[in-house]
Amino acid sequence: MIEQRKQAKKDKDFGLADKIRMDLDAQGIELQDSREGTTWVSK
Repeated sequence: MIEQRKQAKKDKDFGLADKIRMDLDAQGIELQDSREGTTWVSK
């Protein structure tokens, strides 16, 4: 899902990128964006 979100952001489909972030958040996964990329942590 992180790769899907990355592609959505590249395609400027921010609605989909936000939905993926919210879906993962609902599953207890927090995404952290940085210059090096996106990582995740379990909540």
